[in-house]
Amino acid sequence: MAIIHPKYLLVSLAILPNLAIEAQSTSSITEGALHLGGRFGITSGCIESFDKTIIRDEWYPTGSYSAGSVKRMKYLLGVVGYYQPGEWWPAFELAVEYEDAYRPQVDPGMVNEASRFDFEYEDNFASQNQAGADSLRYKIWLNYSYINVGFMVNYPLLPKWKQVRISPGLGLNLGFNVTPRNLEFMSNHPTLGDDLQIAQNMSSVLVGRTVAQGVVGLQFDIDPGVHDEGPLITVLGRRRFGMSDYIRTEANEYNFVENRNTSNSWMFGIQVTCPLKPSNNRSRNKNMQNQETQKEILNEIKKLNEHLEKLIP
Repeated sequence: MAIIHPKYLLVSLAILPNLAIEAQSTSSITEGALHLGGRFGITSGCIESFDKTIIRDEWYPTGSYSAGSVKRMKYLLGVVGYYQPGEWWPAFELAVEYEDAYRPQVDPGMVNEASRFDFEYEDNFASQNQAGADSLRYKIWLNYSYINVGFMVNYPLLPKWKQVRISPGLGLNLGFNVTPRNLEFMSNHPTLGDDLQIAQNMSSVLVGRTVAQGVVGLQFDIDPGVHDEGPLITVLGRRRFGMSDYIRTEANEYNFVENRNTSNSWMFGIQVTCPLKPSNNRSRNKNMQNQETQKEILNEIKKLNEHLEKLIP
């Protein structure tokens, strides 16, 4: 039986730590473990056909006014968890988010300077009927806040490659409106009445609803290489398609009508998650990998022993 010469024993032992460290290095893109973390993102979207809700065609012929919804940005904060049984399995994700919008304060009547609104209207009656008169112009803010509960299934296109994984996904998002009557109104025409009173009248009729959205997305999971099973950074982009109406119109005397008014939006975000306790399958796989690594190390020592025997007289 071949025996390593004592002179070279330290040489053999010196390579063991390096081989073991290299073999045990794993990525934080961890399969078979539950991941939990936080998310921050921004959304951008608008309401479809809101003008048909508050403007009657028979009263305001086409061409007598200009109006339309405007894309508005919101921010969201949330917690997210997902589980992926294996490398080629889809990852099942559940997220709870708070979504809200920010609007800077503007002095009453300064409608031209107001920004970040949802709907804008301007008519041509004044300019047509009275020379030098200002056209009626107003803006509406639908300051709705939501608690989103979203479920996604993300499919890895390729297994982890150079510490990066790319996954498209499909899912469903439910947005529970927690401020369904938070509506603001501002105009440049004092004869309409007090803007605050008009806003209160409108908010009593136009009520924000809980919305359902279909979601398609693409995300990039990045392992920063901090340590084994460390934090995982995910950059994601998603398109949300409205499946239900954004606003419900209640019975009223203002000639507002009920009509189809969905909302589509884009969402871009970043999240940081960490694996919790690895599953039994992952622990079993890791033990098998360690056993294979030990066999490889013993084979390397055996080869080195045989090589040294040839060199030793």
